[in-house]
Amino acid sequence: MSPYSSTYGIFSFFFKALSGSWTWSYWSLLSCLIWNSVFIALVFALSKIKAAKKQLGTSGIILLYMVCTAFLYFPIDARWQRNILLPESLSENVKFLNRGETYQENKFSLWKLIFIIWGVTAFLLALRMLFRHLKANLLIGRLPKTPFRSDETTEKLIPKGCKANFATGLSVPISRGFFKREILIPDKEYTETQLANILRHESVHIRKRDHICMLLTDILCSVYWWHPLIYLLKRDMEKNVEIRADLAATKDMSKEELAEYMKTLLVVFKGRYEGKAAGGLGMLGNGKNLRKEFRQRFAAMTEEKKGRKRLPGTAAAVVLAAAMILTYTVVFTPYYLPEDYSGTVTGGGGRDYFEKKVESADDFFFVSENSYLIRHPDGTYELCTPELDMRKTISEQMFETFLSTGLECIEE
Repeated sequence: MSPYSSTYGIFSFFFKALSGSWTWSYWSLLSCLIWNSVFIALVFALSKIKAAKKQLGTSGIILLYMVCTAFLYFPIDARWQRNILLPESLSENVKFLNRGETYQENKFSLWKLIFIIWGVTAFLLALRMLFRHLKANLLIGRLPKTPFRSDETTEKLIPKGCKANFATGLSVPISRGFFKREILIPDKEYTETQLANILRHESVHIRKRDHICMLLTDILCSVYWWHPLIYLLKRDMEKNVEIRADLAATKDMSKEELAEYMKTLLVVFKGRYEGKAAGGLGMLGNGKNLRKEFRQRFAAMTEEKKGRKRLPGTAAAVVLAAAMILTYTVVFTPYYLPEDYSGTVTGGGGRDYFEKKVESADDFFFVSENSYLIRHPDGTYELCTPELDMRKTISEQMFETFLSTGLECIEE
């Protein structure tokens, strides 16, 4: 059984539960950011504790980072979520963010201004990132290439469907390609042992699809450009991806072979400035402090040879389950109603229980787990609760409030 079979079971269960139950609101995004910020910091802290990292393993750390990445890509609500009302003292801040001017029945609030600035900046950064990737691929595609002539030993190291070539002008060995996978080696004088070590390392990146993982983190940095923990996730991911490749490449090596592998890394390190900048997942990684990362990579390979027991599947599954439950079950919502409605809000909010009581019976609203909203073409809105056979016309501001608590909306 795979060490991450329990993790797969957790994913299957929760995503089946989420099937057909996707909704989105400002508050689901806010809650997703809060929970995943906590978990990114937690995973980073665990990666710095030797005892914890021994239990999780490098693959476990990478897996947890990728789960946080997936959550941030899909900040959604689930039908079985629980809404937590924020303290009533924060209601004034929520009201302030909702204040704005109305133009032709469309309200322009500070919330919308923030999201416009966020979205436009994210779009421009994503375009810049895409342009850099395309430019790097075009640059590498124009380099003179010579097919790598493999023997019986090196042929086994190259993954099926992947090509290996020498490239003139390349600075470090890289692996790249989503459909046409390729390993490129600088056209320099390497020994047969060094070439084999380079192929071992880059083949791990190809098999694990590490370049796809790093592209997803690059896009995430463009989307959440203002979030410092996202950049922390990216830097630690880059380091751990290289460590995992080192550990996989040296798994069955003797101490003497491990020493030769480390020498190969040093040879590549010394020649990193000879040639054009590499695009793709390079053997040295993309970190700024390469000397410090090299010491960490060497230490990881040395400790791996000492032998140890660990339970990466169990430990990772526990943290994954906690992250999944907290992110998609608990959503923070404001203790707030529009200023044109007086009264009190009680209960958990969302689909569970949301009640407003005022003196007039005409202003009574009851929302259950089966309630839903209707948006009409003429710009009017209705709240429907099947249990009470209630169908009431509401204002746009009230509609936005109920929508933010997770109610489904039907477009007519």
